[in-house]
Amino acid sequence: MGDTKSNKKVIITYGIGQSYIDNCEILASYLLKYTPYDIIIYYGNGSVSDLNSSRLQKINLSSFNFYSEAVVDGKMEFTITPIITQLALDSYDEVAYLDSDIQVTPYIKNIFKEFDNISDYPLACRYPWFYTQVNGKDWIGDKIKQNILYRQLTPTLGISCHIANKKCLPFINEWVELTKKLTKNSSEQGVHEEAVFNALVWSKGGNKWIPSKFAWVPNPEAILEAEEIYSSPKGKPHHPDKSNPAFLLEKNSWGGGLSCIPLNKNEFWGLHTIKNIDKVKKAYLYIEKHFKL
Repeated sequence: MGDTKSNKKVIITYGIGQSYIDNCEILASYLLKYTPYDIIIYYGNGSVSDLNSSRLQKINLSSFNFYSEAVVDGKMEFTITPIITQLALDSYDEVAYLDSDIQVTPYIKNIFKEFDNISDYPLACRYPWFYTQVNGKDWIGDKIKQNILYRQLTPTLGISCHIANKKCLPFINEWVELTKKLTKNSSEQGVHEEAVFNALVWSKGGNKWIPSKFAWVPNPEAILEAEEIYSSPKGKPHHPDKSNPAFLLEKNSWGGGLSCIPLNKNEFWGLHTIKNIDKVKKAYLYIEKHFKL
């Protein structure tokens, strides 16, 4: 498939339930258009369309034992993001993961350039904020603190986009096992696979991440605001944290989340958190108009 060189690369995503699967397929169609890489959609509790390409695989998770453990009576007992990263590394040397509620620009083609910074743990995109308490709520729950001793060294990291290679497998194996152990049947605030990832990175002294590449936003019009900023950047507000060089979005921002975009247009990979399929399609209409390469 796709990359015939010794270093095989793949971009993966997954959806559980039909609406998420539908968004995965829209994402995959643009990844096929914007990048030369193989794409895998992992899915469950729904069906896939006839979207077809020699570079695209669609893998039904119901054939894996971990799926019946993770999804009980249609409810997710624990999130399988680290598991599918682990799974993809069985066949590929470099894996880039994207959540299904991401809409990409053509600059996503540069994602594999970030692999030069990997040591022995996956790199994730930093959030706009720095601290583990976000909007007054703990990002790392007590259950995780009791099992992973850490000192925070990096900003809070979002696994909605992360990259990994085979050097990361010991870390990923630990991430998988702790996610199963700590998040299963847990309703505690701050106990989720992303919090486990952050605590593990900090416990190992990790101090690298992917700079802010995605705008964490509620509206597709964020693309129009981004274009407005890039067309005339002088005087536009910057992120107050100097460790996060970025422009702030004012018209399309999540409350206290400080939505931001990178300083350079060619580093802007897209939007994150829009799930409504009509808004997703609208976002791509804007991207296609304003982000032609």
